[in-house]
Amino acid sequence: NRLWGRVAAAVQPEWGEELGAHLVKRSYGEPSWDERSGRAVTTERVTLYGLPVVTGRLVGYDRVDIAEARDLFIQHALVEGRWNTHHRFVAANHVFLSEVADLGDRIRRFDLVDDEAVFGFYDRRVGREVVSTRHFDTWWKQARREQPDLLTMTLADLVGEGPAIDPADYPDSWSQGDLTFAVSYRFDPGGPGDGVTVHVPIAVLNRVDADGFDWQVPGFRQELAEATVRTLPKARRRNLTPLSETAHEAAGRVGRLVAAPERTLAEALAAELSELAGEPIPAGALDVREVSPHLRITFSVEDGDSVVAVGKDLDAVRDLVGGRVRAAIAEATSDIERDGITRWDFGDLPRVVESFSDGHRVEGYPALLDGGDSVAIRVFSRPEVADRIMPGGVRRLVLLAVPVGVKGLEREIPNEVRLAVATVPELSMGKLLRDAIVASADAVLADHGGAVWDEASFEAVLESSRAELRRTTAATLRSAGEVLIAAAAVEVALEPLVAPALLASVDDARAHLRRLVRPGFVSASGTHRLADVARYVRGIERRLEKVPEDPVRDRQRTGKVLAVEGDYQKLLAALRPSQMTRRVADAGWMIEELRVSVFAQALGSKGQVSPKRITHELDRLFAGELD
Repeated sequence: NRLWGRVAAAVQPEWGEELGAHLVKRSYGEPSWDERSGRAVTTERVTLYGLPVVTGRLVGYDRVDIAEARDLFIQHALVEGRWNTHHRFVAANHVFLSEVADLGDRIRRFDLVDDEAVFGFYDRRVGREVVSTRHFDTWWKQARREQPDLLTMTLADLVGEGPAIDPADYPDSWSQGDLTFAVSYRFDPGGPGDGVTVHVPIAVLNRVDADGFDWQVPGFRQELAEATVRTLPKARRRNLTPLSETAHEAAGRVGRLVAAPERTLAEALAAELSELAGEPIPAGALDVREVSPHLRITFSVEDGDSVVAVGKDLDAVRDLVGGRVRAAIAEATSDIERDGITRWDFGDLPRVVESFSDGHRVEGYPALLDGGDSVAIRVFSRPEVADRIMPGGVRRLVLLAVPVGVKGLEREIPNEVRLAVATVPELSMGKLLRDAIVASADAVLADHGGAVWDEASFEAVLESSRAELRRTTAATLRSAGEVLIAAAAVEVALEPLVAPALLASVDDARAHLRRLVRPGFVSASGTHRLADVARYVRGIERRLEKVPEDPVRDRQRTGKVLAVEGDYQKLLAALRPSQMTRRVADAGWMIEELRVSVFAQALGSKGQVSPKRITHELDRLFAGELD
């Protein structure tokens, strides 16, 4: 009842491979890279008379195809870096290829060096017998003795002579005064960071001047200049044909110039184009904003490792993060700021204060901020902002120190003016008096050269104000009264003009009156302008007298005036508060004189005014000539 196996034993498949070596057949799978062993491998299958003897055995691919095994070693180990090694040339080449990639971003070429070029470099140098890291180490031990730099890359090794590149054309930093900013490059067409980026620490953003950045880095300047020339309107191109050749010539001339902050790239181009065309071409005819975005510098404002704002317009970026800039400056200069000041008891106020933040010199610009019943010392990020704020603060300290006698002034106002005040929406006697006092204080301050920053000058202003402020305020109220009486007369003239044919003219006249006479008009106009404002208001009355005679002619004249007024409003909308210079304000007064010359010529207008002259002045203002 037992089973005995006397002549039976297990059969090992490997015996068939060994004994039938001349009969077995071998097949292989696809090769793959084995980083641990540092070689290309594949799976082997062995059959004997169709029966599998060995399956899934991992073998070196050099047993199958030594040439392809070598190629796979070069691709995966040397090109892709998928091997464990400490050879010095590997680290050196890694740094070199990173620099080449950065160079490609700078000169805007994807194809400067690719994997194929790197493969070719190693293929030409590595021994034919090298198919794995073990083979490589053996070969390289001997080869490096004869040629230590055999596998150390250079640009010439990869792309021949390569492009002629001057590193100075693609700088790593941008200097402005004592400031230096990092510069980076990115070749990413259509991407947000495409082109040149200047990295600005937020603590010094207020000190950065936009002048000069329009010139770009030298390596981009030729292309930028050519693209800018192509923004010329067609009417300006007639003497510049063929435009492509002219653009190249002008750009070549400008590209050789050194960027000069005292003039813009557009101004330099306009000068060259004017010479080539034989006629003047204004810089305003060139619009840098229309060129490809990658040709305009991107500003990246950074707080430590964080990017807080990015944009092409430095002033717009500054406005976007203005609060954070002021906070950074206030933190660095907090020892000077004060609240609740009612008299000048702080000595001289410095025009600029300095501190350091993260190794950067931070500048702030102190000024007195009007708080109504007191002033505060605040440090601002831009000098022009401090200059705009300071007069109001000085004026408040003057008014806190010098009693004007409001009740006495109010008693002197004629009844005719009191009645006229009631015709102006939202205006009251109290508002008129306060407005006149503010305007008069501004006038006294202007007589002393404007805002003062030292205690001695303030005392001089204070002394003059005690002697002159009440008298000046009384005179200001009389001038304002003339304006209000004229405005009341216009209101009377408007009442009977209800015919549909007169509607457009009446609406324009009423809107004009509301702009001239409103709460705050005295200080907004200034004491020296009140007589002119009265003339402008009387001009409205003269116009209304003539409107019923020929409403069509009045509408035609209105169209001419509204055209330049519309352009002026566009200018105001495009400017920041710090850009509202005297010249910008004077352009608005020119339009008022134009209305007098068009609708009430008998009253006379100051200077020669016409739509053409005003348009020319607005063009210059749009071009940035604000002072």
